[in-house]
Amino acid sequence: MKARWLRLVIVTGLIVGVPAVTLPQAGASRSASFLSGPPFTFEQVLEAVRRVRQGVLPDSRLRQALQNRGVNFALPPEDLEKLKAARPTQGLLDLVVSLAKPLPPAEPSPPPVVSPPEPPKPKLGTLQLACEPPECSVLVNGKPAGQTQRGQLTVKDIPAGQTSVNVQKEGFHVAELKANIEDGKITPLTAELAPMQDTMRMWGQKLFARVVAALGGETGLGYWRSLQGAGTLTLVNRQGQSTRWAFQLRLVLPDLAALRLTTATRNFEATLVKSQFAFTKGMPDADEIEHTLALLRDYQLGAVVKRMQEAASTLEARTLTPKSGQEPGFLAESSVERWKVVLQADDLPRQIEMTSAAGVNVGLTATYADYQKSGSTMIPRTMVLRLPGESGQGAEVRFDSLEAGPPFSEDDVRRKRKLFGR
Repeated sequence: MKARWLRLVIVTGLIVGVPAVTLPQAGASRSASFLSGPPFTFEQVLEAVRRVRQGVLPDSRLRQALQNRGVNFALPPEDLEKLKAARPTQGLLDLVVSLAKPLPPAEPSPPPVVSPPEPPKPKLGTLQLACEPPECSVLVNGKPAGQTQRGQLTVKDIPAGQTSVNVQKEGFHVAELKANIEDGKITPLTAELAPMQDTMRMWGQKLFARVVAALGGETGLGYWRSLQGAGTLTLVNRQGQSTRWAFQLRLVLPDLAALRLTTATRNFEATLVKSQFAFTKGMPDADEIEHTLALLRDYQLGAVVKRMQEAASTLEARTLTPKSGQEPGFLAESSVERWKVVLQADDLPRQIEMTSAAGVNVGLTATYADYQKSGSTMIPRTMVLRLPGESGQGAEVRFDSLEAGPPFSEDDVRRKRKLFGR
């Protein structure tokens, strides 16, 4: 029993005795490694600073180790903030900062992106075009801009400044116009296209056809073959003196006319067969009566329209759709006469100005009014004939009764029968 206890004491003594010899050697090795090892990493420095704060590692020893070994890192701003957060002493912090490797040069910042300046806002305006005739094709600065609708077209976003406007329509001469377009404003412009001759002739034919239709067509014109009526005749002679008569009139167109003039005490009769004039003896102002009777025969509306229909070589009109306040009309011309016709709204002639190529009755104006229905035609109850000049020479006829197409013949005039009775 004593021998066993003795062996245990000897073994224990051997085990306890080994550290007592080797610890100093192991501690010296670790101390030499801490002071002379490879450069510190950033994580090692952080850990060492924490140990200094915990009192495990002396501050002076860490600084000595840092001076001996150095560091292998740089201190970018974010790592410096981490180091400060570990709360080293100021001397320790300054040492680490001094030992840290220099930061790599910063990469140059890319140049700032500079947006190109916005182009200046274009200066644009609007063109408001009115066209006559109503529907036209429009080009602005040589480019198609559209067609007018009911004579109107608005063209937007036109560059400000002098602008070329081309307006055209088939059958019309092209209108070349200029417009000064202003920024943000509406510029009005009116284009009136002049019709070509073929267009004017087409219009003239249409208007003449409307006149014939208003007078009852060919059937209506046939009623103008003969005419009779009664009323008041006012004559104005070359001196401007006027006389007034009650009258009865019978016509067989185009050549024959018979007239009875009534005074308080007497009746006078005159006949005209082509150019042959006969009258009652003692008739006052026989020359004026002869001239007036020729006018009443030759410028009855039916006679004039018939001459146009048979002899006119050209018919022309400037427009089919006159502007407000204007009256439609046309020109008719033959080898011996020229007529300028102005129409009422119902296509019946209101005025006809006649010029003879022979120089007779040049500028004679016949005005027709107070139309009434007679048979299948329309006849004016008032007819005013005026020769050019300041005297007002001519005649004014106002019918109280009027009939177209009465049943009498040329023989009734040629044989000089008493047409009107006694």
